[in-house]
Amino acid sequence: MRSEPYKTFRDGRQEASPREYKLRLQIMAERQGWQCAICTRTMNPPTFDHERGRGMGGYRDDRIEDERGWINAALCLGCNGLKASQRYHWVNGKYVPNIREVQEAA
Repeated sequence: MRSEPYKTFRDGRQEASPREYKLRLQIMAERQGWQCAICTRTMNPPTFDHERGRGMGGYRDDRIEDERGWINAALCLGCNGLKASQRYHWVNGKYVPNIREVQEAA
């Protein structure tokens, strides 16, 4: 019996199987030209970054696109570690910190 490639929740988010997760990471890396979405260096290996951050109140959503466009990103290992659970999002083709959260922290 074959399992589904992902589970969809009522709110639309998805949790991908390990195989699907790896495929989505590959797609993100290719669409970014194998450049880290934060530092723009070549990724080797790329890592899957969740836009909302999975820690500190974030949740897992393995989609790579939604009705707004791109979500989540491929990052180099160093940037993913430094970013930690900070929330980022795509704006005009750039992966940037959530402005409201940056302003609230200041």
